[in-house]
Order: sequence, then C-alpha cells, then structure tokens
Amino acid sequence: AGTGGDEAGIFVGDLFKAYCRYADLKKWKVEIVSSSENSVGGYKEIIALIKGKGVYSRLKFEAGTHRVQRVPETESQGR
Repeated sequence: AGTGGDEAGIFVGDLFKAYCRYADLKKWKVEIVSSSENSVGGYKEIIALIKGKGVYSRLKFEAGTHRVQRVPETESQGR
C-alpha cells in the first residue's frame, strides 16, 4: 500500500480503539469477528461485534464505511 493506504490503516486502528474505549465506559463487550492487519500496525479491515445494554440505540448510525477525506493545502475553500 502507498502512503495513503498506510495512513488509512492507522486511522482504522485509531477509530477501533476509540470505539473500544467508548464500549468499555458503557460496560459493553467487544468481540473481534474478523481482522486484517497492515504492515504499519493498523488494519486493512476490522469487523467487530459489540454487545450490551443500549448498544443498538447508541451505535445504529455508525454501521458501514468510515472515511477520511484530505483537503489539499492549496485548496482555500476547504470541503
């Protein structure tokens, strides 16, 4: 993977850690169903199951793909 792919994998790892910390605060259980690590300590993909009281109502809009969109330094308007 190129630089963008490595950064994306690190982002996936950071995002997963954030979800795990949130789940821990809520006393929810996190189970990794499937994962594929990359060479820089992140993930190409991770699928997790989170169980506990109120999980669905709190996380129902989090399903699916998450992405980061870079804004070039030369772009003055932002996105």
